[in-house]
Amino acid sequence: PRAMIAAADAALVIGDPALFLDHAALGVEKVDLGAEWTAMTGLPFVWAFWAGRPEAADPATVRLLQQAAEDGMAQTDAIADGYCASDPARQPLARRYLKDHLLFELSAAALAGLETYFREAAALGLAAGERPVTFFPAVRAEDA
Repeated sequence: PRAMIAAADAALVIGDPALFLDHAALGVEKVDLGAEWTAMTGLPFVWAFWAGRPEAADPATVRLLQQAAEDGMAQTDAIADGYCASDPARQPLARRYLKDHLLFELSAAALAGLETYFREAAALGLAAGERPVTFFPAVRAEDA
């Protein structure tokens, strides 16, 4: 981020660098794109999700992804602490982020936000066209 800011008027910073960036120490203004989206639309912004063509995953694969999500969400403190082991001061922020912002089930509002995003992208010619958001069916362990 320091190199980007030194070379340009603005920088798009995502992921861990954005999470741990001290913008005040760099003397730059921080604009949270998710917060701006919510202010503009009244809807949450969905930053990322697992996606694939309908034929891309069989029920066993879907269940493995679901189980991985469940297992990971049950261990957020350990994941955050392990990831930040070299800088324990970051652990509280990482713990809060994983607990409060990493979700594997989309609310009705989040789905509406995602559909609005796709509709706006299509209107701007940035996506092939409007399509409904569909999901792989939930798979119970005994059905996988």
